[in-house]
Amino acid sequence: MSRESLSRYFHFAILIPALLIALQLIAVFMIYFLVLPGFQKNHDQKRAEGLSRRAISAFWYGNSDLNLLCSDWAHRNEMADAVHRWSTDFAEKNLPDGICDDYNMDILLVLDRNGKVLFTQTARDRFRATFVPEAQSKTLESLLNTLRSQSYKLNGLTLLTGTPFYVQTQSVTSEAETEKPPVPQGYLVMARHLGDSFTSRLSTVLQLPTQMAVLNFKDNVVPAWVPGSSTSLNTGLIRFRHNPRYLEVISYIAGTPSGTGLILRITADKTHSFASGNILWALVIFLLLTSSLMALHLNGTQRLFKRRLHFLLNIVGKISGRLSIPAARTHAMDDLDSLHEVLNNLYWNLQKIEKEKETLRSREMIREKLVSAGRIAAELSHEILTPIRVIQNCLSPIQRKLSTSSLTDKDREMFDMVQKELNEMENLTRNLLRFFREDEVDGSPTELIPVIRSAVDRFQAITGENGPIVLFQVNGNGRIFVSAPQLEQVLLNLLRNAMEAACTEIRVSTSIKDDSILVRVSDDGDGIPEEIRNRIFEPFFTQKKKRGVGLGLNISYNIIRNYDGELYLEENEQMTTCFVIQLPLMEEIHDKG
Repeated sequence: MSRESLSRYFHFAILIPALLIALQLIAVFMIYFLVLPGFQKNHDQKRAEGLSRRAISAFWYGNSDLNLLCSDWAHRNEMADAVHRWSTDFAEKNLPDGICDDYNMDILLVLDRNGKVLFTQTARDRFRATFVPEAQSKTLESLLNTLRSQSYKLNGLTLLTGTPFYVQTQSVTSEAETEKPPVPQGYLVMARHLGDSFTSRLSTVLQLPTQMAVLNFKDNVVPAWVPGSSTSLNTGLIRFRHNPRYLEVISYIAGTPSGTGLILRITADKTHSFASGNILWALVIFLLLTSSLMALHLNGTQRLFKRRLHFLLNIVGKISGRLSIPAARTHAMDDLDSLHEVLNNLYWNLQKIEKEKETLRSREMIREKLVSAGRIAAELSHEILTPIRVIQNCLSPIQRKLSTSSLTDKDREMFDMVQKELNEMENLTRNLLRFFREDEVDGSPTELIPVIRSAVDRFQAITGENGPIVLFQVNGNGRIFVSAPQLEQVLLNLLRNAMEAACTEIRVSTSIKDDSILVRVSDDGDGIPEEIRNRIFEPFFTQKKKRGVGLGLNISYNIIRNYDGELYLEENEQMTTCFVIQLPLMEEIHDKG
């Protein structure tokens, strides 16, 4: 098999699985980037909505003194509808929208990563712990000791470690100019007087994927990075308000000019990345499994195809062998190329057989049409030959006496004409007999040149001085298996046809080509028209209007074919007539006669 065909087959075998895998990858990416975001959006919406409910409920029912601003941090635009729905539902429950009288949240502590106090806030008027700026450098342990020394009950103190938050350490003016939230710096500590109920609820909320921010509100000044530009801080009121981007929940202690704000940003992005990662891995595993199954299926299909192809190839090869077509050798080429070659040879061989069948059918039709006429002609030929021989026998003694008789020249000319016509009648009758009767092959090893010389001599004796010039050129001689009289008859027929074509010169030459010997008979006559060249060997085809029945070339053709030779008309530029007799060469003779 050629490299090109191997490359084409290899590329074809690789292209289909690669194309299927590419389609799977496209499907995976479409699912991941087009389909999953829609499902994830709904999932994030519901999850953020639930987290917001739980956070608000915890601060509401805990009566927190914190300013709470709750909004979706990762998908703020997508959460507007969900926030509107649950805030509307929340308002329909007729929950109090006013002053909170029960202050259960007592202490809010903000620590840095080293445990130092960054910010403190108390909510009870009776509890007046002194937290001056110097106290901000105290550690948590010293702060707790200070609280205990002032008889502050700390049975509900909860330390939520690992919860990031944002803290503002700049002045109020600087806070207002800040456009981005500050960087997380520490931990959030909440203390309660009343057991662990609220703290546990808040801890549950804070353990969810959230981010917290703590800032100091003073004189109703809000930092620029807080969502929204129209945030109102109403002292002593718990106010719910939503706009197209977020929801605000605000709470302040009555009469306090400043307070502490806690921004709870519920983030669904961690959940989203976790779920998307799992889905992506699931899709990758699915892709690998389907690719493996596809490879196994293609491998099995290829083996089955090869088995069936070999089976078909053997059958076609056997058929091809019966039809004398060389079977393709599959070990040296690709199976498909081998099958293509065998089928191609089989096709052309069948075409050849069809042509041969058509030729045989035409010949059979001719034979069927002429069989009846042939029988009659054979009987008539025998009947005609008998009186011809009788007449010839009677004319022989008369011809011998002509030299001593007193016949005039005209009488002798008429006598010669009678003799000539009798010879023509004899030739015609014998040709009819030969046409309607298959001649038996009775050849023998014969030297070619003597047969040609004998035919030329007989032709020149018949034509006399008025006939065309015959030039004989020997370029090769050999021994062939043929009947000398029949070959001489073929040569005489070709010479006679050349003379009837009004030629002045006839050339007869011999040559050797491969394992054959060729005899060319050409003339300088009018030539044979192009439109009838393919019909000259048909029986009963002739251009002679007054004489001849068109059997000479057909009989000559059949004689040569009987000895595995060929008789054909050779093409040439001069459009002259040149017949070629090609016969198998038994032995080459180098001596020219």
